[in-house]
Amino acid sequence: MDPLHHDNLSIRTFWHSIMAPKVRLTNPNVRVKTEIRNDRRAPFFVTTLDDGQKLHISTENMSAMDVIMNFNRLTGQPQLGKAGTRPKAKI
Repeated sequence: MDPLHHDNLSIRTFWHSIMAPKVRLTNPNVRVKTEIRNDRRAPFFVTTLDDGQKLHISTENMSAMDVIMNFNRLTGQPQLGKAGTRPKAKI
């Protein structure tokens, strides 16, 4: 992740989402390794699945929701998660 890249908001939002304590408790076996770089390349992340398959996901020009849906689809999960969408709370 290049912190100075102009289009890194979606990967940063995705990162904060998966690093939340509540989310991390859903699978304590997950290991997360961060590599900060300053090479002006488009933001991306690589994930290694249980079977050894590596997924390289580019997040350039994507919203955080698109990143999550794409990640879920590629890992065989429902795109919107198991809970689906939830109605907005009325305040």
